[in-house]
Amino acid sequence: MGNNIIREDGMYGIKIVWPTWIDDTLADKRMGFPPGYDSKFDIPIKAKMLVYVTDYKAILAINEVTGTWEEGKKLYSPRGRFPLCLPIKENFRAKNGLPLKEVQEVIRTFVPREGLSFFPLSQAEYMELEQVFLQRG
Repeated sequence: MGNNIIREDGMYGIKIVWPTWIDDTLADKRMGFPPGYDSKFDIPIKAKMLVYVTDYKAILAINEVTGTWEEGKKLYSPRGRFPLCLPIKENFRAKNGLPLKEVQEVIRTFVPREGLSFFPLSQAEYMELEQVFLQRG
């Protein structure tokens, strides 16, 4: 039997994280996800994500995926609320970040909420938002 589940394209997106991400010593090497995200999203190597920190209400970093879900599990043995993990490299981290209001000027449909861990974007949306973020950050 084949796997007929169609996973959403995760090549570009916004990763929503808790403020504890700021102090995580591995935040520049791995990104945690809730259960089921490995079957919901196809987030391949070289995928790019902007990191939105909930309590700061701002995008603070740009990450690039460097490994698979399986590699993340072997390397980091994630547990708790975020038992899935992707190896990443942090390409940029801002001091102030891009506030939610400015994010929503580019991506009007982005509304962070409890239970939303990854918000997929088209390549064009991602590129526009990344440019605004880099100019501001």
